[in-house]
Amino acid sequence: MIEFIESRGLKIYTGYQVYKPREDSFLMSDILLEEKIAVDDLIEIGPGTGIILLTLAKSNPNFSYHAVEINFEAALLTRKNSIANELDTIQVICSDNLKPFRKNSIPRIVVFNPPYLPVDPEIDPYTPKYELYQLVGGDKGYETLNTTISLLDSLHYPVALYCIISSLSINPVDFAKLHKQWDTSIMTSQNMGFEVIWVLRMTRSN
Repeated sequence: MIEFIESRGLKIYTGYQVYKPREDSFLMSDILLEEKIAVDDLIEIGPGTGIILLTLAKSNPNFSYHAVEINFEAALLTRKNSIANELDTIQVICSDNLKPFRKNSIPRIVVFNPPYLPVDPEIDPYTPKYELYQLVGGDKGYETLNTTISLLDSLHYPVALYCIISSLSINPVDFAKLHKQWDTSIMTSQNMGFEVIWVLRMTRSN
């Protein structure tokens, strides 16, 4: 079932199997706008409704944007929302993470708001599978993000990854220790009451 909402001046079509725009989406969008990054060399993993790329495209409509989305419904909605907002500059590939890209053809800036919650054996058995896909990133919560980082580790050129982690899974200091070859910076955070989420910028020179 397709739903329609308005968010930050954008028309957004969404569905129950697609991650809706939330606080983490807006936090990431704001940071990317503040960073004034080179959006002509950027890709987002898992755009959902496309809210982050749409925000960038609204601010910088003369660039092309790229996304890869494993959820076919979400891929269609990202494209639909691009057209609905007359920001027909977002190209979407329906595939798993960055796997369809040839080595060293991945853009130098990667954006990923991953599922970042750990497995909860008390709640998860009663949660619809589509919600688990949207929210749970693995037993510890950051395995999905680690998969992306492992793919980027094989590149032979500088790359920057903007991503989000949750205090329910791990803190930034401990996460940075897991990836010592990366320079990890905290861009911003938000206290949600039951958790803190952080936007990280991870850069690797080679």
